[in-house]
Amino acid sequence: MHKRLVIDASVAAKWFLKDEQGTPAADDLLLRLLADDLELYAPEIFYYELGALLARACAATSRLSGRRRLEGVQARRCLTELFRLPIHGVRPSEAESVRALEMSISYSKSYYDMIYLQLAETMGCPWCTADAKILETHPKNFPANSVVLLSSL
Repeated sequence: MHKRLVIDASVAAKWFLKDEQGTPAADDLLLRLLADDLELYAPEIFYYELGALLARACAATSRLSGRRRLEGVQARRCLTELFRLPIHGVRPSEAESVRALEMSISYSKSYYDMIYLQLAETMGCPWCTADAKILETHPKNFPANSVVLLSSL
């Protein structure tokens, strides 16, 4: 098992939105983080993306219960809890941002996804995502070995 991972908002969302698939694997990562058995890293965009996910959850209805997925009070508590977790937030440098842009163009992937992948390459560890689409279609030179799906942990 990896000792360091870059995680994205699709992983962290499962800590707070329990009607998501894959929450046990995400919870295992969280427990390892809290036990100091794992270091987690994320680019600054991670916090914005998770905030947006929580806001959308407040406006959406749960498939399981038929009720609102999250109330505003809960969303605020979730975001506050996120900021208290020992996740290393990393601001990309200009060169790293340009590299992520080049990767986005080269691999036909979103810039947002490539900022996570670029950070993983810089950190020398995998990028963990719950979004399996990232590996569905990609050019031969895409560094798929730098991506680990949450479902495979």
